[in-house]
Amino acid sequence: MVGNVGREPELRRLSDGATVCNFNLAVNETSRDKKGAVTSSPTWFRVTVWGERAVICARSLKKEAPFTLPEDSNQNSGKTKLASDALVWK
Repeated sequence: MVGNVGREPELRRLSDGATVCNFNLAVNETSRDKKGAVTSSPTWFRVTVWGERAVICARSLKKEAPFTLPEDSNQNSGKTKLASDALVWK
């Protein structure tokens, strides 16, 4: 999944010591209208990143920065879950 960060990432520490980072991701979808013109519209996802990856995301990502979810995270490894509009990366 490739997109752009929609707002500054928010890094938090939970009461159990876990680290979590949240941000929005805009993924552009391109299609053609009835006249054949190319149109593009974003689909927004809420992204939650856990652990050391959360710290890295919070330090390195800024609003409008490109973000690519690694391909291996999209497989059935249990690392990434897509629930309606929420993406969780562990």
